[in-house]
Amino acid sequence: MRNIFLFIRRFRTMLLFLFLQGVAIWLLFSYNRFHKAKGLGVANEITGWVNKKYNFFEDFFYAAQ
Repeated sequence: MRNIFLFIRRFRTMLLFLFLQGVAIWLLFSYNRFHKAKGLGVANEITGWVNKKYNFFEDFFYAAQ
């Protein structure tokens, strides 16, 4: 627990920056139609890629039985 507090204390500026960046990106995607559509398109591409890889490994192990 002490190490967690030391980590937060040491990197508080970077953690605050990352938090504020996350809020800014959330606001951008929430209130701008163009960015929302682009963000959803990228998210769908990433999800499809992950599902394709998962299905490949799943098929590989089921074919071995």
